[in-house]
Parts: sequence; structure tokens; C-alpha cells
Amino acid sequence: MWSSHPIAVLQGDWVSAEQRAAAQKLIAYLRDKPEQQRALALGFRPANPEVPVLSTDGTGPFKNAEAFGVRVDLGSVVEPPPGPVIRNLMELWSRQVGR
Repeated sequence: MWSSHPIAVLQGDWVSAEQRAAAQKLIAYLRDKPEQQRALALGFRPANPEVPVLSTDGTGPFKNAEAFGVRVDLGSVVEPPPGPVIRNLMELWSRQVGR
């Protein structure tokens, strides 16, 4: 089952500097290794690459659920686009942000 709860710092002119700083502190807290390990124990895949899905002995909540069809290694969800496509996307983004 997919569970996606993205977090972002909004850049609107209605977002105060204090709100932006608070959001950045929250993101840093959520991405911190101890919190990612806690999330893993609750069944969420870690967003922090320093937190492995499996422990050093090869166990973990996802390994325990493998018998029920849960995949430990998801691999890439999609193939990354070719370099020229990424360059063009970045150029288009820069043009929009610069407005």
C-alpha cells in the first residue's frame, strides 16, 4: 500500500519568514536519522538514505512482511529521463522561476 505524505516549504508572499523557518526546522527534524528509524519501525520506508530498509542482520518490518507480498527492494519507480530532457526541464523551470 502506498502512503505519500509530502512536505514542502511554500514560497508564497503570504508565508512569513518565521513560518518558512519553522517549516524548514520541521523538515530537518522529520528527515533526521532517529525519526526516520522510528518511521521505519512504524512501517514507513525511510526518506533518509542513511537509514537502510533492512538492518545489518537482514531483518526489518519489510522483510517480515515479504511473505505477504511486500517487496523489500522496490528499485526505481520510473526510469530517469535522458540528459537532454532534464536540461530542458531545468531551463524551463529557471525561466518560470525567474519571472
